[in-house]
This record gives sequence, structure tokens and C-alpha cells, in this order.
Amino acid sequence: MKLFGIKAVVTAAVLGMGGAILQGPLYAQGGAHVVLQPNPSEAMNEPHKHAWNLFLAVNHPADLSQVRGTADSSKKIGDPGTVVWETWKLARTEVFLDPATKPEPWETPAQGDAKIVDPPKSSVLVAELLRGKQGAGIQLDPGEPTNETRMNKATFDFIRDNGLFSIEGQEKFMQAKMPAGEKMSFPIDSIEVKASWRRFTAEEEKPGIVDRYYTHRDDSGVLWGLATLHILTKEVPSWFWTSFRQVDGPNQRFHNQTQLDDRPC
Repeated sequence: MKLFGIKAVVTAAVLGMGGAILQGPLYAQGGAHVVLQPNPSEAMNEPHKHAWNLFLAVNHPADLSQVRGTADSSKKIGDPGTVVWETWKLARTEVFLDPATKPEPWETPAQGDAKIVDPPKSSVLVAELLRGKQGAGIQLDPGEPTNETRMNKATFDFIRDNGLFSIEGQEKFMQAKMPAGEKMSFPIDSIEVKASWRRFTAEEEKPGIVDRYYTHRDDSGVLWGLATLHILTKEVPSWFWTSFRQVDGPNQRFHNQTQLDDRPC
């Protein structure tokens, strides 16, 4: 994949050990390609290495003939096609439904090809401030990146099994936990990915520009380039966060490596 310079971060905490991040064999047979399985202990001990290993793991080409989240060991990183994280459950249309109802099981195929469905946080916050809860719908600035949020099976199952797909379910869950002094804690192999995409204009659709991006063309023919990828895992109690952005911008200050080290996400 033609993606990113890195700004990586880890939240320090006591580490527990988790399960495999990817479905599929760790090592392929017959001379095929390795499917990387990041080592959870490196989240604390070697966070920068772990960040890159997570990046490689979730961006391995997916085996679309198998259950969601399965890596294709016949392909290598960078081969064309859908990658692992793109097969995970899409938060807005497959998990947190409107009206709030229990989502379909993990194995249920996605309905339709829509993927870039989350408005930018800035647009959401401004819209809420301007209109209040009963006002008109959110109006997006077409020049802003638009987002995509997906979760792996461990995250999805925890939300679905505990009724956390609705506000009422979340309140009920916490009311049961609070008397015993317990907190909500996702499984240690939980992962969420937040992707930010930029829309290419017709004038920008040139090989020297779009070839530097991982791209997606939607049903209406619009071409999108992946600008930023955030990966969150529960491998530390306060979550491990790492962010990657496409090397061409837009923020030039991150080109100075000395400004990357130990920066919070």
C-alpha cells in the first residue's frame, strides 16, 4: 500500500496478553506469504515496532472467500484488493444502527458497497453547536476528508453480546457494573480502525498524485485517497493508539522527524 509517514504513540499501562489479531495461518504453506501476527508484549516494550507491525497486519490483503478479517496468505502486503481492516464491521451502518437494534452476527455479509460514511468530527461538532439537538441535518464541507470507522470481531462481539449498540443498553450495562465498582473493559484483542479519506477532484486524478495513495472509487464514481489511518487496540488497559498519515501532507511540520518522537496521538 502506498500510504504513510508515521506519528506513533502508546499509552503506558500494565500489559496483559491477548489473542491473535488476524484470522488465518501465521505462516503460509507451500512458499506463500507470511501473515504477520503482532506480539502484544511489544505494545509496551517496543511501541514503535509494534505500531508498524499492527499497520502491516491490518493492511494485509484479505481472503474474501473466508470469514471477515481473514488474511490471504497467497498474497503479500501491497498486492491489489481489499485489505483485512476493510472487511471488519462498519460502525455506522453495521453496528450502531438507526433505530438502535441488535446488529447481525459477524459472519453476515455487508449490505452494499458504501464504506466512507462518517462525517468529519469537526463538521459534527460545529453542526451540533449551531443547530442544537432538534435542528436540521449535518451539512458537510465537500473539501474535508470523510471518515470510516471499523472494528474487529473481538470489539464487535463485546458490543453486540452486551447490548452496547444502544444508549439504553450502555446505561443498563454500567448500572450492573457500578455497584461492584467494576468498569467497562473490552477484550484485550479488541481493535478499532478509523480511516480518513480525501476526495480527489477531476483535475487531481493524475498518475503523479493518485498513485501515491491507497484509493477507493465509490458507486458514484468519486475517487478517494486514504489520508490518515488510526489504529486502536486494547493491548494495554488504556488502549494502544497509533496513527499513520499519507506522506504528502497536509501538515508539513510532521516532515521533521524530531517532532514525531513521543508525540501524543
